[in-house]
Amino acid sequence: MIKIIKFLFLIFSFFGAVTCGSSGVLAADTLGSWTSTTSLSYPDASHVSFDNGNFVFILGGSVVSGASKNTILRSTKDPDGTLSSWTTLSIVFPKSLIWHSSVTKDNYVYILGGAEEPTAGSPSSSNTVYLGEVQGDGSIPSWTVQTGLPQNLAQGAAVRSGNRIYYLGGGVWTNGVGPTLSKKVYMATIGSGGTL
Repeated sequence: MIKIIKFLFLIFSFFGAVTCGSSGVLAADTLGSWTSTTSLSYPDASHVSFDNGNFVFILGGSVVSGASKNTILRSTKDPDGTLSSWTTLSIVFPKSLIWHSSVTKDNYVYILGGAEEPTAGSPSSSNTVYLGEVQGDGSIPSWTVQTGLPQNLAQGAAVRSGNRIYYLGGGVWTNGVGPTLSKKVYMATIGSGGTL
């Protein structure tokens, strides 16, 4: 038993998952207290957010049913971690989405699935995957359609590991009917130039 504990301690210590206090007891890293920083330009929910170096972005979302947004907000991170005022990018996203997912790799950002809701109470899932490239000035000049998800999905989760993107679960909405939940996990490989 002692050998197993020592082995686990070495593994966790190597990967930085835990720290050892003065008592010799393993303890998980803790999160500091929350503080306020600059509020968004408007209330928003069901959006995605992502980070790219000096910038934090908010894309899409909605405040009320049937009023999905295609706007992209950007804020600059100050050295102390606070955020500057939010600005709206001049290039809008090609669709007004809620319940979409995002992942990043280097300067590339991927927006996966989600739902369009042209009128209140009528969301329909999408399988579209978009690729944008964040420029040094924080702009995203264009979005290109990539290989889509195998089915229309919203409310799933996405994660990137190395050169692979995984889309997990989610649900299918059709004109407000749904969701039909999914247990599927899909994977795509990132190619040259960030394409899928």
